[in-house]
Order: sequence, then C-alpha cells, then structure tokens
Amino acid sequence: MPVTSKRVVSCIAGLKGDFTRKDIITELTRHQMDQSKGGGKKNSPERIASIVDRSLEELTEAGVLTIKRHTYSK
Repeated sequence: MPVTSKRVVSCIAGLKGDFTRKDIITELTRHQMDQSKGGGKKNSPERIASIVDRSLEELTEAGVLTIKRHTYSK
C-alpha cells in the first residue's frame, strides 16, 4: 500500500506524546515491510521521507502541530 499524507496523519494520531520525523518514517517503513508480499510498486525511503516532510510542514503551518527544535507535538 502506498504511503500518502492520509497514512502519515493516521500514524501521527496513533502516536502518544512528542515525536520526531524519524519516528514517523520508521513506523511507516516498518508497517510497509510487514505488509509487503512482493510485486507492485514499492515506496523508496526517500519518497516516504519526502511525503512525511511535506505532511509535517503542512500540519505545522495549519497549526495542528507545534515544533520545538526537531520534536513535534500535537
């Protein structure tokens, strides 16, 4: 299943407390590896990082998330 901003938001909703960008990327890649059965288009780690970065930036601009240094909070 491809990683989308919707999956990023659901991953953030499932996290408790503060988190970093790396936490989300790790969670999404781990979940993707559990789901993979071969075949189909795979998301590269660079693509996943790009989607996560864009989603975090948009959520921060909208005021849903706050950032202190490299740590995000809801």
